[in-house]
Amino acid sequence: VGGLGAIAFRLLVAGNQSLFFGKIISFISLHAGGLDPGIILLPPLRGLIVGFLTNKFAPEAKGHGVPEVMEAVHLKGGMMRRVVAAVKVIASSVKIGSGGSAGREGPIAQIGAVFGSIVGHVFFRERRQVRLMVASATWDG
Repeated sequence: VGGLGAIAFRLLVAGNQSLFFGKIISFISLHAGGLDPGIILLPPLRGLIVGFLTNKFAPEAKGHGVPEVMEAVHLKGGMMRRVVAAVKVIASSVKIGSGGSAGREGPIAQIGAVFGSIVGHVFFRERRQVRLMVASATWDG
């Protein structure tokens, strides 16, 4: 499931890249005097979208992803909210797809960890086993 989440994430990044650099930038660009204001307006637009999604729906989706997974494993017994995966996928794919400086590894690890947390809580319920599911779901061996 984590691998499928990684594939879906990469496809969403490609789709957002096409959207931002194909449609949105051409819409906001005026090409007046050789300048391209779309390039200047794209980072603030990205910041508004990503900031709104993370602040409104899942504040723990902020950051790189790996430190948040480590915190969930060590301090929260592997407990991670389901909405975190959805927000992390959308916000990170918007950030990366629109040219933001970020990597794919952290969001993919956090996506896998949320799925591990869900499986752990549904099938095992014991704190130690849930933590193991979260940790193993992030391993890219």
